[in-house]
Amino acid sequence: MGTSLFRRVTRYSVNPAADPAENRLTEVTAGVLEHVPLLRYEIALKLARLACGQTDLAYCPAEVERRADILNRLRGLAPARVRVATQRATGGGKFVDLELLVRANGQRGRGVLMWVEVKHGADLHGTQLQDYLNDIRTVAAVGGDETLVVLLAPRTAMPACKLPDEVAIAEWEDISRFVAGQASCMPRSDPQRWILEQYTAYLEEEALIDPPALTAGHAFTLAEEGAATKPFAASARKRTPTSSNAGRLVRRITQRTSEPATGPSTPRGSTTIGQVTGSNGACVERERSSTSMTMLAGQRGSSQPG
Repeated sequence: MGTSLFRRVTRYSVNPAADPAENRLTEVTAGVLEHVPLLRYEIALKLARLACGQTDLAYCPAEVERRADILNRLRGLAPARVRVATQRATGGGKFVDLELLVRANGQRGRGVLMWVEVKHGADLHGTQLQDYLNDIRTVAAVGGDETLVVLLAPRTAMPACKLPDEVAIAEWEDISRFVAGQASCMPRSDPQRWILEQYTAYLEEEALIDPPALTAGHAFTLAEEGAATKPFAASARKRTPTSSNAGRLVRRITQRTSEPATGPSTPRGSTTIGQVTGSNGACVERERSSTSMTMLAGQRGSSQPG
């Protein structure tokens, strides 16, 4: 009996010193592949398709042809058996995160050997990928298997360094979407569907899945929200003077305060134009009061006997 699902997912738990998210993700993925047999071959096929879909290999036709041959061999192996292993030791003293060995039922060779370097929160180091390329050829030569080294990383965290041409690139977001699609095709009563749904939820928690696309339901909700806030926005516009209204108020005030007064001198224009236009009309009301008091004082002064 292989490693249990729970042993795999708890092997690299969070601790005060570190959060081995990358190793935990690898073990969770391997556990899902072990307990959903149909997904093993489909994932290997998906990785090969993604490798063939890379658009930055036009300058390397030999590598494009090699990947196409790998995809064709994988298709010819169905129905296939797939062996899953993690932390696979290499001849150079390295450890590969995930190994998928795909062979036809009853055959001991002539399959496809995949080494997957899982990235989630950590960067590449040294000549890691080139060392894998060198070591995988030695291992595969024994059984005559085709080889493929894959870098599986989040779309927004792809390494910035130049990768060897023989290393295929896959994004977690593509794998997450693929797994979700596989789950939706299974009967609801199938326990494997529940495992895939939980795996998809875990990938979403790890921010390794694309956000949902805008649907008609989302658009309807946004339209309802806009309709609900429209009366409040209209009311706010009525209460708040526009720039043209504020300008007219300022001109009225300056005209009144510039008229000569017959009474005692009173400070005029207690606010500046910047204050009038910058406080939603509050200073305008104070200015009106100040101007009115000035004019009233002038009238009283002219009516008193000399």
